[in-house]
Amino acid sequence: MENSKLPYRIWLTCLYLMVLTKKEFSATEMQNLLGHKRYEPIWLMMHKIRIQMGERDKQYQLDQFKELNKAFFAGHRKVGLNDADKPFKEIDRNEKVLVAVSTNETHSKFLKMTVVQSLSKKDIAYELPKIVCQSATVMTDGRRCYTPLKDIAKEHHVKIIRDKKQVCEAFPRVHIAISNAKKKLKGLHHHVKNEYMQNYLNEFCYKYNRRFLKHLTFDRLIIATLTGAWFQLV
Repeated sequence: MENSKLPYRIWLTCLYLMVLTKKEFSATEMQNLLGHKRYEPIWLMMHKIRIQMGERDKQYQLDQFKELNKAFFAGHRKVGLNDADKPFKEIDRNEKVLVAVSTNETHSKFLKMTVVQSLSKKDIAYELPKIVCQSATVMTDGRRCYTPLKDIAKEHHVKIIRDKKQVCEAFPRVHIAISNAKKKLKGLHHHVKNEYMQNYLNEFCYKYNRRFLKHLTFDRLIIATLTGAWFQLV
């Protein structure tokens, strides 16, 4: 709330609404619900909260059995003067996201989504220790960028998929999470600028990981937003 001119009532109401339902609100919808005249302060407030959500989830690593895979999320479409004749699929700037889901015998437990610069072994090896617990058993596909897992996780199982249509069957819970996240981003925000992609994924993962807390979610979010200053994390 530092340097913010928004009253406490607006902040607390926004925090409550952001975890009220598993669905998400756009900044325009939040502005209408809060009855505020300007769009920009509401947009900035929601991103501050999303940054704190992501910082809270960074404190935890996924253990037990894990499914790990990559995903491509459509970023902001930037059309230049020389792009008029190009198809949209060549103009779209896809963000590369590392997705991990810890599971048990019956259901998914926790989810992490991390935007990475590339799918190179160097970038993946930098992010893996933040995601994977040393006691975890991790299953991935045959990409070489996942080879550092043998030195990080307890066990690393590789499932080589020849047919792309069978990927969803081999990693069901990861791809369910990816599909749900893409539907929410595309249906609500349409196109997300690349620099803000991680913030929106933070909100999705935070609510997913606390879907069983029900009435305690608001209290937990209050605690998360008080643990640090958002501008120290940008």
